Amino acid sequence: LLPIAYCLLPTLSIASEHIQIEAYSILQVVDGNAAQAKEMAFHDAFKNAVEGAIKGKAFEIDIEKNRNILNDKIFSNASAYILNYRILTEELTEEAVEGEAKPVTFYTVFLEVSIAKNILKNDLLKFGIIKSTEGEEKTINLILADIFNYKDFSQLKNVLRNLKGVKDVFYMTFAH
Repeated sequence: LLPIAYCLLPTLSIASEHIQIEAYSILQVVDGNAAQAKEMAFHDAFKNAVEGAIKGKAFEIDIEKNRNILNDKIFSNASAYILNYRILTEELTEEAVEGEAKPVTFYTVFLEVSIAKNILKNDLLKFGIIKSTEGEEKTINLILADIFNYKDFSQLKNVLRNLKGVKDVFYMTFAH
């Protein structure tokens, strides 16, 4: 087991809060390259999930007003906000398309996605898309693998307490 330390900071948060959302994407398979279509469909579904989270009650951001910066800074890196996902459906389908001699193949993916709310919030703050809530206290959880006794923890605690913004440091458990 590993010792766990907590630091209270006024501006930084790495908590386990997440947003659950379902996302969907369907892309045409080009030149028979299903692997590329799959990769692009997942990327698109992640982007759709992050966009859905931003539109939701957690942030309530005007997507159209902030479209350029969201595309450049947030949606282009959507996978960075994904904690995990579950594939609900994934399939290749062929459909007749008007004007095409042969059926067209599509890759479809429907996912349940967990988005790291605080990581997304920090980036939205960093890029000026949302405003900071002054005085909001944040907690950071640290898991430290190389501290096995209270003396070592005490030394680390003194160093951390001297950092700007740290209000308190305490341990949860020590184990070998």
